[in-house]
Amino acid sequence: MRRWILVTKNKDVLKRFGKNKEINLKVDEKVRYGDNVLIYCPDDRNILYMFKVKKDAFKDKDHYKMILYDKKILKSPISISKNKYNSLIKKSSKRKFLHSVHLCEWSELIASVKKKNPEVLETFEMKGCLGPDKDGFFEKNKPKLIQCIKKIISIDANFLNEEATKYRLVLPLIQNIGWNIYNLRHVQPEYRVGNKNDRLDYLLTDYRHDKTFLEVKSPDKNLASHKCQIIKYCASQNVDLGILTNGLQWIFYNIDYHADQTGAISEVQSDSLDLRTKDPHKAADKFIDVFWGGKTCKKGKTTNRSLDDVINTM
Repeated sequence: MRRWILVTKNKDVLKRFGKNKEINLKVDEKVRYGDNVLIYCPDDRNILYMFKVKKDAFKDKDHYKMILYDKKILKSPISISKNKYNSLIKKSSKRKFLHSVHLCEWSELIASVKKKNPEVLETFEMKGCLGPDKDGFFEKNKPKLIQCIKKIISIDANFLNEEATKYRLVLPLIQNIGWNIYNLRHVQPEYRVGNKNDRLDYLLTDYRHDKTFLEVKSPDKNLASHKCQIIKYCASQNVDLGILTNGLQWIFYNIDYHADQTGAISEVQSDSLDLRTKDPHKAADKFIDVFWGGKTCKKGKTTNRSLDDVINTM
């Protein structure tokens, strides 16, 4: 989903926005179903309304026809005349008046909307990851998980590239946490996000169909320098748990969003784990918390009970 700001001085168009819950417009950009649109009036220097795109725009001669619906009226309009978005709205012309807004700029705009109009937007509840099945992590597998962590620590990771890191460090750990790495419904490699050239290393999908994004780097990389990448990937689909790792260090990002606004980040919180300095038993507990929501089971049929022990193949 993309984010747009529509700039117009046309009084007739503004009246239509005020009177109608749904409106048709001709634009030069091909918007798609679910895209978000802010309506800005240069005369008032305020954002007045918020809409969603009802369906993909279709070509009509030299324009596209756009249908907006789900109108939200900003009783306290948002002034953007004196901030950095002024350069964006100055691009407006008589014909081209719909402009794409970057994720970061959109997040700040929506934060302003929520601050002045709290009744318009709600906040998503962060859900995190609850595992590939509803039963929880099978407790009898915990010794294998601890053994796997110890094995990873013992590996000389200095000469591992990114692909080797995935297969020697990350995937064995994911499997021993209780995720079947051969089941594409739960662990999908090379998942497309955002632009067609953006590929996430692994998409994890829990039993509720909620997504977790996992991005892997080689051990010689500084993970902090890749923070923007994983957050950008998460924001493209409002995924609230993003994980960045080099196999030894793990950083977990919990991302909160403004409801119904794709990519409009409200807050980012992070936690980290370094296998080289953390007690393996406590590290195992941390992984169970992150990948299973802390839920465990002592008996019963679970998908993670019969997973192959991959430690000996590492």
